[in-house]
Amino acid sequence: MQNNNYTLTGWSTYTAKAGMNSATVTSNGHKLLKFKNGQSIKLNNYNDLIYNIMMGTMGHQLIGKMIYED
Repeated sequence: MQNNNYTLTGWSTYTAKAGMNSATVTSNGHKLLKFKNGQSIKLNNYNDLIYNIMMGTMGHQLIGKMIYED
């Protein structure tokens, strides 16, 4: 937030579901980026998939769509 050129606010809630060897984290909420000139951009939160938790090579993927609203 250099020189007060923008502010970033928002909220999030999370729900986690565990499987045998994976977990899915679903997030709700959004972030709101407001600029000094009055422009704002709203973006949603993405979901996470964590797999091969117990065996195999562990991995992490961001899933879903990232939506930007001007």
